[in-house]
Amino acid sequence: MTRGSKVHEQLEKYLKDGTKPNENTTAGLIASKGLDLIPKPDKKNKVELSLAEFPVPNLPIPFKGFIDYLVTDAEDGIIEIGDHKTTSGWKWAKNEEELATNTQLIIYARHVL
Repeated sequence: MTRGSKVHEQLEKYLKDGTKPNENTTAGLIASKGLDLIPKPDKKNKVELSLAEFPVPNLPIPFKGFIDYLVTDAEDGIIEIGDHKTTSGWKWAKNEEELATNTQLIIYARHVL
């Protein structure tokens, strides 16, 4: 969990101001390997957003969470909601089918959309 938080910090800095991850650290090396999977730094992109910023009316139980990045000004009009994930091995990584039914991502999408 600690390593994941450190990777997350490096990716957040990259998205906010373009600071490349420090590859002299384990977290920075891990973060640098995923840069091609996230948006390029852009002031229009939103980073580290609370779900409270996107209230869903009449929820019986409010959700607490943070969206790692949100891209809404894409040329193709597609909204991209991103959440950084790290894992200790590929066997734990989610495939496309698992992501399509992932409760956390569905909740994030519901809040934003």
